[in-house]
Amino acid sequence: MSTSNLITEIARRTAAHPDMESAVLGAVRSALPIVLEAVIREMYPGETLSLYVPKAPRQVTEARRQERAARDQRIAASIAAGEALDNIAERERVSKRHARRVRARFGGHRTP
Repeated sequence: MSTSNLITEIARRTAAHPDMESAVLGAVRSALPIVLEAVIREMYPGETLSLYVPKAPRQVTEARRQERAARDQRIAASIAAGEALDNIAERERVSKRHARRVRARFGGHRTP
């Protein structure tokens, strides 16, 4: 078999290999952002560009939904007891903004 035929046969079999799609996708995922950044830098030299890529949506299970509801109930109870939002947020490992949302949703009062 000649070198040309050998290379052609290897390319044909590689393209038909069952793992080829994941290999190509992996390569694209790792290389594409770098290529896009280089092209954008060429097109807009000296400009600042910020891209927002949202997190992939994940399925929220019923168990996770119940955990969140229980956490929000604990937050509401702590707010009703007069505890400071900073302390509640730190203990429940949520942002102060989330604690304020819970307060608004459950009708708690503001703490100093």
